[in-house]
Amino acid sequence: MPEPRSDPRPAVAVFDVDGTLTTGDCVLPFLRRAAGARLASTVLRHPLALAAGLVRRDRDRLKALACASLAGRPVAEVDRLGTEFASEVAASRLRDDTSARLRRHQELGHTVVLASASLDPYLLPLARLLGVEEVVCTTLWAYGDSADDDAMLALADHPLRVDGLRVPPEPERRPPAPSR
Repeated sequence: MPEPRSDPRPAVAVFDVDGTLTTGDCVLPFLRRAAGARLASTVLRHPLALAAGLVRRDRDRLKALACASLAGRPVAEVDRLGTEFASEVAASRLRDDTSARLRRHQELGHTVVLASASLDPYLLPLARLLGVEEVVCTTLWAYGDSADDDAMLALADHPLRVDGLRVPPEPERRPPAPSR
């Protein structure tokens, strides 16, 4: 178990979610709930992408394809389903050993971070339920150059179709001035 530290640097404990903090994968069960039958039909409408993802064991490609089944769903509905799913995960899908470690780090005043390729509609509410303030997870922001990318772009908060366009650089962001 972690012990209190005398080191002046802050302690940070980073927890993966699927299979580490939880008893198994959460992405697919959530997508089944949020997309329903659209999950299978979306995946089956893209057999080449599915085959490529399976052959290469490319979890990111497969997840992007599966997430395309959420296209067109109202954000509020997906968020509501995510909150419900997070409550179920907190109630019945957490591993006892790693969730006890998470609580111990919190008791010691350490910064606890959830870091996962899982999806923000349920990961952010799960973090709130666990009293975790920092989350690094999959959020949707996409760039694409063809009609093959339309399913992915439809999911993005900030989609940009770049076919024939030059993408301008991000505006430089200055850090906020220190408060006095």
